[in-house]
Amino acid sequence: MKSSTPIDTVFTTDSNVVNYNMISDNEVLIYGVENGEGEVLIVQNDTTRNIKVTVDPLIGKLAKQIEDQFVGSTIGLKKVGDSYILTGTAADEESRDAIYQIVGEALGLERIEVKTKFTSETTGFEQDSIPYLSQYQYRKLQNKMALPFANQVNVKVSIVELNRNYSDALGIEWGQAMDVGSFVLNKLKFDATQLTSVINALGNESVARVLAEPNLSVLSGETADFLVGGEIPVLTSSSNGSSVDYKEVGIKMLVAAKVENSQKVRLTLSQEVSNVDSNNITKTNELLLPAIKSRKSRTTIELADGESFVLAGLLSESEKEVLKKIPYIGDIPVLGAFFRSTSSQRERTELVVVATVNLVRPISSSQVTLPNWQRSTLLERYLNIGGSGNHTSKKAVVDFLEQGGFIY
Repeated sequence: MKSSTPIDTVFTTDSNVVNYNMISDNEVLIYGVENGEGEVLIVQNDTTRNIKVTVDPLIGKLAKQIEDQFVGSTIGLKKVGDSYILTGTAADEESRDAIYQIVGEALGLERIEVKTKFTSETTGFEQDSIPYLSQYQYRKLQNKMALPFANQVNVKVSIVELNRNYSDALGIEWGQAMDVGSFVLNKLKFDATQLTSVINALGNESVARVLAEPNLSVLSGETADFLVGGEIPVLTSSSNGSSVDYKEVGIKMLVAAKVENSQKVRLTLSQEVSNVDSNNITKTNELLLPAIKSRKSRTTIELADGESFVLAGLLSESEKEVLKKIPYIGDIPVLGAFFRSTSSQRERTELVVVATVNLVRPISSSQVTLPNWQRSTLLERYLNIGGSGNHTSKKAVVDFLEQGGFIY
């Protein structure tokens, strides 16, 4: 260390860790002795300069090796007490996790595995971890590395219930799509994002109906859940007596997503459609306990930005008997048989789940342009004149509705 003015005195707090040699009146050499922390005080012209020194050859060497291996990442590693702080900027999320793990292993720190789990109450499945979301944490190593931007994933999901006879008659081949996210309906190809439009165009809920269309956004490495339905009381008995718990019924979904280094999205989708089975009710101690029918599935896939996938084959079958008769006359024994009729109806439905993933990014409020809707009269709408705006505003409305307010 060189100074423009003479150095009067030099002190060290621990000469076993850091020491010094005076080379000249204006120059001092500070060097490390062994691993540890110390301070050097330099006094000159009635002023004191305090220099904190950390002696650990591994830190500087490790940071240099990591920067050489992970191009585009800058690494900072410093020791505070008996702990370490990892700072800098990683090129992407995968590099950040890999750098953290390399540093923790190189320093020989204790490793703890942190697992991300789906909860059984949300999805209907037993608790199970998601392997690709599991992370390692190292005691006494804080990860303060930043990313250029946070990866966010938007998942558009359409849950559709189809009459099985209808799907057989029309020949919808879910497993033989021409390409990712497209289907063939009577040799008419349509995109996954148009499935709801096709169902709505049918206009017959006895043939098909859209149960839910959630639009979920989640940070990479996190989970999001969705529930449309309610809770019903469930009686639970034990040696200590009986208690009432509440069971969620309806449409439940949980999504986990992680953006890989190749900008592909690894997605785990768990969904359940449940409802009360009115044909299967148990009576206990003057209490009516209904059964719950459910259809649930779970899958993990990898998709590129904008791609779709379809999950089908969740069948449900119900049977009911219908009695038709002429009032009073149909109740006459023997003779009444000529004035009534019975029939059995069996219904099979199939649950189809279509999901489309998109990488999304936030924008500033000044860049957001909302479409303008103009009020029109009944006559203008009937004749398709006036009140509809120009072509640009029409396109803005269409784009806004298609994107659901998200920027891709």
